[in-house]
Amino acid sequence: MNLIKYMPPFLKEVREFKEIFGAEDIQIEKLNNQINSMLREVIVKTAEDYGLRRYEKIYGITRPAETLEARRMAILLKMNNRVAYTYKWLIQTLNEAIGAENYKITTDFNNYKMNIEIALNYTEAAELLKNDLVKQMPANIELDYRLTSKINCISGAIISQQTYMVLNTEKMKEIENVKINENNNFGLNLRQQSYIDIKECEK
Repeated sequence: MNLIKYMPPFLKEVREFKEIFGAEDIQIEKLNNQINSMLREVIVKTAEDYGLRRYEKIYGITRPAETLEARRMAILLKMNNRVAYTYKWLIQTLNEAIGAENYKITTDFNNYKMNIEIALNYTEAAELLKNDLVKQMPANIELDYRLTSKINCISGAIISQQTYMVLNTEKMKEIENVKINENNNFGLNLRQQSYIDIKECEK
């Protein structure tokens, strides 16, 4: 917040106004943060602190879960356990609790069977959901409840071709051009040569 910008131009440079508005800007910023926090805490899916504690107190949850996702799920299950069981209610409950992309339902109503697969990321929340579904599901339906996880596997290969060679090296020193001049002085010309024989190995 910058209150000084709302002042007339001829008052913006007054030191007293700068100090007053500077202090008020800090308080207004804190107030805005508190308002935004209140809006988040009212909604279960976005609550993180006192909003969750408040809902847990209202619904009598005396042992809160460890993770935020599990705490939110426990509250949502308490909110939705007042209606009779229907398949539509089950879908809505799962969507609100863990999201439509985090579970899969397979049904066989002719044989009274239902399979629910929950993403492994929601292990604690899934356990809470399982306990609640056992209470809510009709007794004549066989419920198969599983935790699943997706793993992305990447396979790779490297093909290389190598050629091996044997290097035979020989060194040789040669002394040549020995000359003696009239002043009884002599000189030597030394030359060193290296010979390399390269042979390719049979594979």
